Amino acid sequence: MPYCLLQLDPVAPSADQLKRAFKALRILTEADAVKTAVEARGILVKNLSLDGARGLQRVCLSASRTESKVTTFDPIRGLRTKVVTDVRHKVVDNSQFILELVLTGGATRFQIEAALFMFKYCFDRPELNLAQKLGLLIEMLAQQAPQAVLNHGAAALSCGGPGDWAYASKAALFDELTWHLWRMANNG
Repeated sequence: MPYCLLQLDPVAPSADQLKRAFKALRILTEADAVKTAVEARGILVKNLSLDGARGLQRVCLSASRTESKVTTFDPIRGLRTKVVTDVRHKVVDNSQFILELVLTGGATRFQIEAALFMFKYCFDRPELNLAQKLGLLIEMLAQQAPQAVLNHGAAALSCGGPGDWAYASKAALFDELTWHLWRMANNG
């Protein structure tokens, strides 16, 4: 039976915390830890063995953060230390806006593709772009259903700012949805 590592609250662990935890597994690398920390949305690691899950459980994910330093030796220049801060890559954006409504504890689901949705029946705001229109729709729905749980993308869009609403993949979106359903089932 496969096991997984879940977040217990919306605060994601840091890359350093995950690096320490992943050392216990020996099947995941530091690069996996960094990727997992950036994309942390509930389900952190899937398909663990029982021993791997127990190993991660034993590792303390403390809240201390350290700065990452790299020391290199060059015969001409000698020892050099530099701080590694951030690495960015250009990514082609082929994102689409999807609103997933999950009702009655996950028994009923509706999906709205924003590009095909007729927003004019809800509000007439032609000056808004697609992300802003979807954010406004999410905000309107959340006002009518204050008990609603918003994933990180919906929360970012409803704030109206240039938030981090994108997911790395559809699988990441569905992992977060699964995590929210798990949390609702265990908290209610």
